[in-house]
Amino acid sequence: MISPDQDRRIPVAVWLTTALLLILAAVGSWPYGFYMLRLVVCVASIFVAWRLGQHRPLIWVFIFIAILYNPVFRVSFERDTWKILNVVSALPYVVVGFLQRSRRADR
Repeated sequence: MISPDQDRRIPVAVWLTTALLLILAAVGSWPYGFYMLRLVVCVASIFVAWRLGQHRPLIWVFIFIAILYNPVFRVSFERDTWKILNVVSALPYVVVGFLQRSRRADR
């Protein structure tokens, strides 16, 4: 039987891939097509916020990230500012990964 906690888990592919893409965007200079990253980060952030359940402060962090990276109403910053925002935006994904791993270890 699947427990409610297990049902709300965020797949590793979602949080890890999004965090890695954000870090890669921060450290590299990529062709314009790579910056479809906005769509990936926005969708992943909405998904993670939806799945988080009881972690209310983290839900708001992911909603903010989804708004920041939304591809429709674009937020514009200089490239150096985006590099910082990319690294800072990757951190909540890593936190979610560690929270899930620690919850799994507690069982």
